[in-house]
Amino acid sequence: MELRQLRAFVEVAAQLHFGRAAEALHLTQPALSQRIQHLERELQVQLLTRTSRQVQLTPAGEVLLPHAKRMIDEEDRALVAVRAHSSGDAGRLRIAYYTAGDPMLPTHIVAEFRRRFPGVLIELSHGYTVANASRLRSGEIDVAFVRLPMEQTEDIRLIEVGEEPYVLALPSSHPLARRRKVSIRDLGDEGWLTFPRALNPGQYDYLRAALEAALGGPQRVVAEEPTEEAMVGSVAEGIGVCVCSLSRSHQMRIAGVVYRPISDATLISRLALVARSEDNEMAVTNFLDFARELSQRNQGRRGSSRHNAG
Repeated sequence: MELRQLRAFVEVAAQLHFGRAAEALHLTQPALSQRIQHLERELQVQLLTRTSRQVQLTPAGEVLLPHAKRMIDEEDRALVAVRAHSSGDAGRLRIAYYTAGDPMLPTHIVAEFRRRFPGVLIELSHGYTVANASRLRSGEIDVAFVRLPMEQTEDIRLIEVGEEPYVLALPSSHPLARRRKVSIRDLGDEGWLTFPRALNPGQYDYLRAALEAALGGPQRVVAEEPTEEAMVGSVAEGIGVCVCSLSRSHQMRIAGVVYRPISDATLISRLALVARSEDNEMAVTNFLDFARELSQRNQGRRGSSRHNAG
């Protein structure tokens, strides 16, 4: 018993006319009649009675009709689900946010993606760059936000989605806290707070090299803290100074700490999305393409704003 035979039977039962049913199915009447005959022979029952004036269901046809409809409906749902999955309009997408940095950009990208692809189930988690990359490679997640620079290998594809400057976090009692901008070179005698290198070796090395270039000598690290919140908390305790991303400085309003732009160095926090190179799932591809589209749109707006301001 083939589904095309059942479709032919259900259409004739709906139309009670072979000509109209054949037209609806884009078949010739002989081809339609042949499908019905094959179905009847297989089931060894007569399903329809046909005269020159009318077509009627037999009692056996009445019994088969609701079952045939359910089987056709199930096939239709299966086809819709498969096509939606193949096109990326449905399925599951496991995304890891970056624990530190600006949460607004990742949540904005995900929220806009949900609006465009409401059929995709999104599961969210978070972690630092190294952890996110490890989970990605193991197949635990499909896409991850990371902070650059990071080691790029052939098994991972990467697109940048945003950037922002770093700022200095100083104790509010610090003599330089009164300035609008602070020079890194003026902090040569200070102790610095940083995060453990293992969380993101690329970013750690980038920041240390940039700061030591601005300092004109080695950076004196007095403590390592696992999060930007803990680093800024230690600044409030007078343990040292640190840098943090601009967006996080807006969110971490901690008593005893002031944030100041850097006058003699350009430190940039760059956010990117990574996925496995061999992952051809359309939901993943659609998400990366959508994030790239949003990033380019936002860069265009920032460029327009700078042009208008000038």
